Amino acid sequence: SNYSNFCIKMFTTDDDGGIESPQITDVVMTDVDKIQITWQTISDALSYELWIGDSLNDATPEIISVTGNTYTYTSTLGEAYCFKVKAIYANNVTSLYSIPKSFEAEIPKVTLNASYSNEVVSLSWNAISFVDGYKLYRSVNGGEYELLKEMGQLTSYEDKDVSYMDSCKYYVVAYVTLSNNTTVTSNHSAVKTVDIPIPSLYTYQYNNNFYGKIVISWNPIGDKVAGYVITAEDDATNEQV
Repeated sequence: SNYSNFCIKMFTTDDDGGIESPQITDVVMTDVDKIQITWQTISDALSYELWIGDSLNDATPEIISVTGNTYTYTSTLGEAYCFKVKAIYANNVTSLYSIPKSFEAEIPKVTLNASYSNEVVSLSWNAISFVDGYKLYRSVNGGEYELLKEMGQLTSYEDKDVSYMDSCKYYVVAYVTLSNNTTVTSNHSAVKTVDIPIPSLYTYQYNNNFYGKIVISWNPIGDKVAGYVITAEDDATNEQV
């Protein structure tokens, strides 16, 4: 027979020949309907191809040619997106796509700070440029969270309506009112807990020269306490008498 047996082996490779691929460095909401995507600059690249889909498996993604290393995409609140980018070199040589970045178009949540001093809880949070305002919520001693204050564009508040021994929890949400009068809110900030202590009576004095009796006086705390308890200790035994 003049026939011979042949074996043909097919293979593929992901090797890009050492061509550098850009990586996405940041994806952030810059407005209620805008997502900004930023990636590494590749010195020899002529342009970049930005791939935008609703997921990594999107069969009909948008492909956008960009000359710089950033692009602002018009988005819809509540929608999920996936981005990846590759570099375009001379002679239409391209790199591999970057590692994909998934992102949901939502209002960022703020970072809340809280502290207590002199009967006041001081609260502050970072500003988000495109929101219409913020709402501050509080829970006292394990109760339901209630709206404490609608803040508008303000990013700080002093809560003076607190009582000694209260345990107060706070969170903030940012909100946007859309053109159809629908209000969209962010996820709430991390909850901050502030326990309100009873202050110590650091300043006091006594006088044991008052007809054989000891007279004790101290600076009053204010109207947020129900009263005072006086105890005495024996110097020798440290026991209350």
